[in-house]
Amino acid sequence: MKHFVHRAPPRGLVKNFAFRACGGETHIHKLTKTDRFTGSSLKKTPMNADSPKQRATPPDSGKFHLPNLPLAWWQAQAAERDGGHGLCNIPMKAPKTVKYIVAGLALSSFALAPSLRAQTTEVFFVGANASQNILYDQASNVLNGGTITAAISSTNSTVRDYTGTIAGQPSLGTVTIHFSLLGGIEGLQDLANQNDELTAGGTGLAPTVVVSSASPGAVGLSASGFTVLGPTLVVPYAFIIYPAAPLMAGVTNLTQRQAAYLEGAAGTNSAGSLPISFFGGTSTNPIYLVARNTASAVRTETDANIYFTGTISTWTTNSAGQPVPDPSGGQSSGSNVRALVKAIGNAIGTVAASDISSDTPLAYEGVPYSITNVENGTYPLWGFENYYYNTGNGAPSAAQYQVITNFFSGVTNATYQTTSSLFVGNFAPLSGMQVTRTTDGGPITLITY
Repeated sequence: MKHFVHRAPPRGLVKNFAFRACGGETHIHKLTKTDRFTGSSLKKTPMNADSPKQRATPPDSGKFHLPNLPLAWWQAQAAERDGGHGLCNIPMKAPKTVKYIVAGLALSSFALAPSLRAQTTEVFFVGANASQNILYDQASNVLNGGTITAAISSTNSTVRDYTGTIAGQPSLGTVTIHFSLLGGIEGLQDLANQNDELTAGGTGLAPTVVVSSASPGAVGLSASGFTVLGPTLVVPYAFIIYPAAPLMAGVTNLTQRQAAYLEGAAGTNSAGSLPISFFGGTSTNPIYLVARNTASAVRTETDANIYFTGTISTWTTNSAGQPVPDPSGGQSSGSNVRALVKAIGNAIGTVAASDISSDTPLAYEGVPYSITNVENGTYPLWGFENYYYNTGNGAPSAAQYQVITNFFSGVTNATYQTTSSLFVGNFAPLSGMQVTRTTDGGPITLITY
């Protein structure tokens, strides 16, 4: 079997097809994109053997010819591929955003007619995982044109791909929405620097838009390079304890000074241990902190709200289940924080409200956590979530911006924010906010005053 692959045609169009001569018959095979573009990702699409417009063969066959490709070229390509054993061994990159229609293909030149190209739109959301369930829900709502296909990374469930169409917006074609929700801070940094993040399919792509309750300025990035679309919702934060931890009885509230002290001195060190009794309990055993990592907006916003700027003392467990300083500087998700708070027992964790689950949130400055207290301004641990995209390099195309605004409209819909079971109790609706703030962790003021 010989393989004939045009590897460097003008404008890079015909390179998305492989030509195979097999048993005197030649087929065109369309190349498609998968997780990692291996040989197994070649999709075989035999053409009609009776139609010269759908058939391509080497010049020595006496059939339809590709222009300007002499026999020597075909022979050289075949020789180069002799080590292969079938079509699946032809490595070739697939296009990132454009798939090509093969039916009726006329190989009279290297350029394909624009009418034969199937439009696709890809948008890559990166950033905060506090609102991940809202984003997945909106992906299903936005892609309302028919069947939706989804892929979830085997190594991180916050890395996902959703593909479908949008009713009433045919110019967008097939729309793929990627998510890599590894943290708002990491997302802002990757967007600013146009660093690739991996999609669920394993493809490295630069972010299109960041979801974050932390602002660029909060992590030392210039706001001038970003356009803000927001706010989308309000993310409350909380300090939590495991409700069945016997040593934590009596720990019900943190003042700002206690919270800052906890973050900087939790656990044990050369000076001794920070006792539970300092925080309202009766035990002199040490108290530990389990915090989010520096990629997380939860970490940045919690620190901003309690005015903590030092080196954090956050803990994890070793193989024996004993508390040890966290070498990673914090956890990548709220669920990991909860698991460690339970495992350690005498520990306090920091999470977004959507990750409280069955744990007990502590009051802050004497005010219990509740959505009502966030709305009226008495509970201050919260931040506005926004969408950020670049204004220069990496700015979204018109098609991408349309998808982003579809998301924004769905998430900010007042009915959705007050009735969705994914939203109510986990986030504060914009329509209910009586207060506002203009900086991360900054002063809270009445909207009506």
